[in-house]
Amino acid sequence: MKIRDFQLRKNELPEDGTIRIIHRQIDLVSELCRNIPESAEVSVHEIRKGIKRIRSVIRLLRFSFGEDRFQSVNKRFGEISLLLADLRRSDAHLTTLTALLGKIKKGCDPAAIKSATRVFKRRKARLYRILFRDKNILSLCLKQLSEARKELLKNPPVGITEESVLAGYGRTYRSGRNRLKKALEMPSMENNHALRKAVKNLWNQTQVLQILWPGILNPTIRSLSRLGDLLGKDHDLAELEEAITGKSILEGKDLEQALKVFESQRKKYQRSAWQLAAKIFAETPSALIRRMGTYWEVQKEVL
Repeated sequence: MKIRDFQLRKNELPEDGTIRIIHRQIDLVSELCRNIPESAEVSVHEIRKGIKRIRSVIRLLRFSFGEDRFQSVNKRFGEISLLLADLRRSDAHLTTLTALLGKIKKGCDPAAIKSATRVFKRRKARLYRILFRDKNILSLCLKQLSEARKELLKNPPVGITEESVLAGYGRTYRSGRNRLKKALEMPSMENNHALRKAVKNLWNQTQVLQILWPGILNPTIRSLSRLGDLLGKDHDLAELEEAITGKSILEGKDLEQALKVFESQRKKYQRSAWQLAAKIFAETPSALIRRMGTYWEVQKEVL
């Protein structure tokens, strides 16, 4: 994806730019659905990322859609992403386990680890065989994308302004700030994952608004990307732990050793994540909106 496909351009009105971005992302995701190669992992991941980008922009336009319509449109694109959720999860399980094999093997039976790895490889292979044997999943993705595009063309959001876009941005930031507080007060896989989703939305939205002041916003984009990665690794480990424990893929001392490694790694990721998140969300939402509004005014004056 070319970055200009996912950001406002110089002298572009907010309405023109945000609508262009949504339709361009629909085009890109549709093309990926039509032309998935044999090595489909990257394409599946890119399809899901594309849907997340669309939903992030929809959140920017939350106040132009109106709350009821926003919920409906956002849910529609979320359902498209869910069609490929099992594929993504199988990739994450295997990738996460493979990355930690060196640490886990030190206290485990090699045969047990080999068997566990084989279980996740077979699951992944089975899911991808289904994908290529039964094209209904991709056809359904394309059908729903086409219907969503028609609905947006027929009934687009109205009253898109700088103020409404920044209000949407501030809403996402406020959500991330609140979710960070909750994750710190009540640690859980669900609360950490909720924070991660808010961070990913804010990361995407900041890329859209990057043109307002690249020198200032690019470091923020990099920090949000790093935070999203840390929270993502933590979530993948938590899901892998559930999968291994719930299906008795490892047992006894082998399971204890694996869980010990998972817990150690999760603490490491979380420690780095909380330090970074505290810096990213240090500003109050109202101060952030004022600052971004100033960037927008300066950009117009310069151009």
